[in-house]
Amino acid sequence: MLALLRQPALPHCLGLAALVLLAAPRRAPQQSPATEPLSGLWETLGTRSRPGRKELITRGSLTPPGGRPRPVDLSGQPPRNGEAVALLPPLAASRPARSHLGGQDPGLHQPTRGHLPLRVPAAQLRRLGPGSAPRSSDQGAAPRTSGRPSAPDASGQGPAPGRNPGPGAWRRALLRRVERLADPVARGLAAALCLGDRSHLPRGLADLFTRTGTRHLLAVSGLHVGLMVLLLALPARLLRRGSRGRWGLSSHRGLSAPAGNGGPARHLASFLRASLILALIPLTGGAPPVRRAALVLALAGLAPILPGSSGLRRRPDALSLWSLALLWEVLANPLAFDSLSLKLSYSATLGLILGAGPLDRLLARRLPFLGPIAPIGPLADVRRSCWRVPLGLLLRGLRGSLAASLAAVGATLPLTWPTFGEWSPVGPAATCLALVPVALMLASGWLFIAAGEANPLAEALGAAFTALSRFLVTSLELWDRLPGTPTPLPPRPVPLLWLAVTAVFILLRWPGGRSAAGRRHLARAAALAWGLLLLPWAAGPRGLEVYALDVGHGTAVLVRAPGEPACLVDAGSRDRPGVAREALAPLLRSWEVRELTVILTHGDLDHAGALPWLVARFPARLWAGAPPPPGMTSGFPDERLDLVRGRCGLPARRPGPQAPALVLLRGLDQTGNEGSRSLEVAWEGRRLLLTGDAEGAGLAAQLRAGWLTGPLDLLLLPHHGSETPHFGPLLTATDPTLVWISESGTPHLGTELDRRRLPWRATGPDGPLALFLGPRAPLPDGG
Repeated sequence: MLALLRQPALPHCLGLAALVLLAAPRRAPQQSPATEPLSGLWETLGTRSRPGRKELITRGSLTPPGGRPRPVDLSGQPPRNGEAVALLPPLAASRPARSHLGGQDPGLHQPTRGHLPLRVPAAQLRRLGPGSAPRSSDQGAAPRTSGRPSAPDASGQGPAPGRNPGPGAWRRALLRRVERLADPVARGLAAALCLGDRSHLPRGLADLFTRTGTRHLLAVSGLHVGLMVLLLALPARLLRRGSRGRWGLSSHRGLSAPAGNGGPARHLASFLRASLILALIPLTGGAPPVRRAALVLALAGLAPILPGSSGLRRRPDALSLWSLALLWEVLANPLAFDSLSLKLSYSATLGLILGAGPLDRLLARRLPFLGPIAPIGPLADVRRSCWRVPLGLLLRGLRGSLAASLAAVGATLPLTWPTFGEWSPVGPAATCLALVPVALMLASGWLFIAAGEANPLAEALGAAFTALSRFLVTSLELWDRLPGTPTPLPPRPVPLLWLAVTAVFILLRWPGGRSAAGRRHLARAAALAWGLLLLPWAAGPRGLEVYALDVGHGTAVLVRAPGEPACLVDAGSRDRPGVAREALAPLLRSWEVRELTVILTHGDLDHAGALPWLVARFPARLWAGAPPPPGMTSGFPDERLDLVRGRCGLPARRPGPQAPALVLLRGLDQTGNEGSRSLEVAWEGRRLLLTGDAEGAGLAAQLRAGWLTGPLDLLLLPHHGSETPHFGPLLTATDPTLVWISESGTPHLGTELDRRRLPWRATGPDGPLALFLGPRAPLPDGG
């Protein structure tokens, strides 16, 4: 193998083949019902009743042995928390929310939908007893109704004696030890960073990491394994130093090893370090990035002491090893090239190989203060080495980590841009500054987990981990206050992304002795490519456009017109996941809008549930109506416009003769459905009325006051098309040309609308709805 790697043409062939696999388009995942039972431990998250039916729906979490939690929507009586259950096939995921872009191909890389909850009726649930989840090898077999439990005992110290526990049982036992932390933030971060379980994170904390570009710190990967290796290197070095004098191993010829590969103490330290690194694979869930990094670092640590390694002095070529590892992994699993995790891992590694060094040298020239400190200051003052050397090393480490973070982000940009559609400009800086607290949290977290309850150091370690957790979260909250965290990315051609990123890395690696003219031409091509990527492509609205998204039992309507790029009326659902991520955000990114006009009719979940995530990406320039829902931390304007009852005109984004007129209406000053608002939109002779959930006294008050008048081009029926005694007077007063209903199923009022010969459409049977209205032609004189 070493002889093959010495061939000059082979590294280029390996690199070319690996790059072709890395840039191959990722196929959209096929969502087919599962044909095998799924078993694990149940945890209830919340309950609700299905709209229009007397059926209880329980949202729960099912955690397979050694796997990640899976959300489940269960009908009927739910099991108890901690009870082991089995879900019988076929298992199908819930229908996600959709916009009118759902039938198109917005990008070559589509995110997986493993987060969608499974829809399970009561007949497909089998209870296995308290804590008796079958092993992962029993997943394909029929579920057992009895048997000896394999979960750890209640003390959390480990599996019960006399059993043969697997890695999953030990991992669950360690998770029980993490629960001793009283602070929920510290408890969630300890489970995520040390054991790879993010199900304990408090609500909204994971999105804070996402908005600041540090989400990769939560997922145990090669970065965490590398930090653990650095933490383990210090005791190993002390062990090698101690072997020379304290234990006297080097003084005996019979115990000394050849000079090429060290003595017994070095062998012991290397094997101990490699064993601890490999133990991270099952204890952290065995994710592919952890397996790759742990195997590589363990073999790298064992390589110098292997037999026959004393005569090898040749340094391996990093690019050749990278190419060979990628090809080997794809040959071992031909479907691996379709994995986004593999593409991100190898792209980031390639960026580190090619760009970390040049970027570090570039930062050293541009930012000279990030490096060693001169012994003599500008005023001829002598600087003491006791603080000068450690501070210089710290600044040098920050510069290197910043260069590595920039290289990894740039190399993965062609994958993350079309897949996630957002990035955080502060991500590289926030990552390099967070490495020190994350490394200390890994050390203190593992020491806390390893210490038992009776250990006197456990309390001190827990307090240290809690303080570090609070410091990390507070620093990220400060980063989150900066503008552009995160920045939505509009859809762009993937080949153009690869071309722009490749040109930048070629410029970084451009040899100094090569043609300067060629470098200038390449720099111009790179600037042109990046200009095409960053300049706006989307055209503004030429008329009044209305979009009602398919969100099931809920409402999410977008309106735009000349002078109003995007006006959002409600955003939520009770039975459809992904309203913000998979329906609203792709539509807004395709319009290339930066901020929204938000109209919230009332604060129920089916009207406001998606607003915290969405407004954090697209800040609200104007908020009118009900107050924001709990949990909204960013994107909310300083003032909110609302009214007690009556009509209230809203300021236009771009005042002018062609700007639409937005009018807020409210019948009663009370909470709940009857106090919800309605929005009237008028533009160039066109009129729309988008109602909330007021269907009783609140709707009657608006009709009596004469605020609901026609004719209308579009009427969105109140309360998802539910039956109301004011349905007839509403149609008579507004005289709509078209009626829309936002509902998960076929509305009951469809028959009455057909009898009245009124055209109508509903999001349940028809999917996402879209309407384009041009300016109404003026009436002729005397007409």
